[in-house]
Amino acid sequence: MNNKEFESLIKQPANIRYEYFIKQVVDREEVWGLYDDGWAASADDSGNYLFPFWPRKEFAEY
Repeated sequence: MNNKEFESLIKQPANIRYEYFIKQVVDREEVWGLYDDGWAASADDSGNYLFPFWPRKEFAEY
């Protein structure tokens, strides 16, 4: 993925980014997360853990 493609994609609406995420995960069979002495996570109001995932390394680094 070149910088122009990356910059274009992050400016898209959420539904387009979501579709891209699903397609990439299916095609590549991998997701990226953040880890530093434990996985990056948060929780919703009900206490359910939420883990952010990205379809490519470039997005996780961003």
